[in-house]
Amino acid sequence: MLLINASARDTVKIFQPFYPIHPPVGVGQLVSAARAAGLEVDFIDEQVSEDFEGEIDRRVRRLPAPYFFGISVLTSAVASAMRLAAALKRRYPGCFIVCGGIHPTLVAEEVLADPSVDAVIRGEAEQPLLDLYRAFRDGGPLVKIPNLSYRSGATVVNNPISFIVNDFRRYPPFPYDLFTDPRYDMGFVLSSRGCPYHCIFCSAKAMPGSATYRFRDAKAIVDEVQYLREKRGVDSLIFVDDNFLVNPKRVRELIAELVARGLAHKMRYTFQARGDGADAELFKDLREVGFEYVLFGLETASETVMKRIQKGETVAECVAGVRLAKAAGLKVGATFVFGLPGETQEDRWDAIVMAKELGIDMVRFNNAIPYPGTELYAIAKRENRLNIVGQYRNFIAVSGVTENPFKKVPFAYIPEGTTASQLRRDILLAHFMIYLDLPKTIRSVFFSGKKTRWMNLGSGLLQRARKLPALLFLGAMLSVKFLQLGYYLFLKRETAIRLSTFFSLLRRFARAGKKGNAPRSGGPEVPAC
Repeated sequence: MLLINASARDTVKIFQPFYPIHPPVGVGQLVSAARAAGLEVDFIDEQVSEDFEGEIDRRVRRLPAPYFFGISVLTSAVASAMRLAAALKRRYPGCFIVCGGIHPTLVAEEVLADPSVDAVIRGEAEQPLLDLYRAFRDGGPLVKIPNLSYRSGATVVNNPISFIVNDFRRYPPFPYDLFTDPRYDMGFVLSSRGCPYHCIFCSAKAMPGSATYRFRDAKAIVDEVQYLREKRGVDSLIFVDDNFLVNPKRVRELIAELVARGLAHKMRYTFQARGDGADAELFKDLREVGFEYVLFGLETASETVMKRIQKGETVAECVAGVRLAKAAGLKVGATFVFGLPGETQEDRWDAIVMAKELGIDMVRFNNAIPYPGTELYAIAKRENRLNIVGQYRNFIAVSGVTENPFKKVPFAYIPEGTTASQLRRDILLAHFMIYLDLPKTIRSVFFSGKKTRWMNLGSGLLQRARKLPALLFLGAMLSVKFLQLGYYLFLKRETAIRLSTFFSLLRRFARAGKKGNAPRSGGPEVPAC
């Protein structure tokens, strides 16, 4: 069995040479499950393979025929995955190809329309993958394999979803030992699965079983933390859970285990949370054992939009959560999403001001993506505003910033009342205003903690020297982007932002900066346009 992580390799466009490379967590978990079952398994990651097809040939020679390939597919990598599947069928006649991951789960029939793909596993794949491999090897039937979709003649058969990893506390450890490429950023741990909330833009929510929150045993988690510190030299890591704080009791068990192992303040930890899950005492306890950064998905400054996206929390709760984290001494990173249903340009400007007022350390303004299977996809389709280019090649949440200014990426969704040029300029304007302090921006983007910086310049003078041409190109492209923004702001009559409105926004932004630097008391405030 050879498991493959398909990658587009150009998702972040002009930023790609500096983007940290993260091991494919899903593929690694499947490797763990196969190893625990005593099956022969290997994997390859397109992100780090310079001779991808040649490397597959070399791996295949070590495996018994007939060959079984499992391809993990994200929406952004669909085109790469389908090209790979066709190449594998040509190169290894009689091989079996199964696709898995969020995208095939949500559009199984669409993926199976490609004749190179033999089956799709929908949802969590640990046991179904093993059952499918045994059935392929032994000639067994497919009809009883849970979560499986496959063709029977001209018909697609969808077996019932009946497998979810419920006993996640006893889950085998992640195979960190197999990820040896020095380009990997190894500082990560997955300590839980699932999220009980229902945001309309979250593709993970459409996965079967995603609403069931499950977490691993604290000792097993800290075993991995200790391994990463002692064997891999990791000094900072991120818990990649969708929502780290869903179960405060298990977080306290984890804190106690870190203290018992002598790992308090021996590493720096980052986690993701929601504003309505913020707890002042818990934040304080986390800070005392070395948790340094918390990442919030703030999404919007509009209570109306927050209700529309069904996030299950309010803007006021998000603001309060950020302030509690700051009061506990945690640094805060945040993302906003521009281009949500019902959003106005004023809502986007409110988000810029809110980010400044809260003094958030790292902010990213993404463009909304209507991933298949989400409510946002259904809304975009119903409004006739869904725009799929090729095989989802424009489904990039950061394209508003990372696209080449001379080769723009069409937005997958633009809400009613907003134009593409308006949305693009608002995203650029937001980043420009937040990161106007250039020295501070360079420090935070390139030289802040490993788990929070956006880009990686490489370690050592040689690696950094090799990236110098790409860095100069990036600087030139960003300069062009912001010169274009200035042209539309100050010179062109038909602009998405009137000059008077722009200066009004600047004044609000300056006032927000003063508020953000001053002590605050009382309840949370939401900026009003």
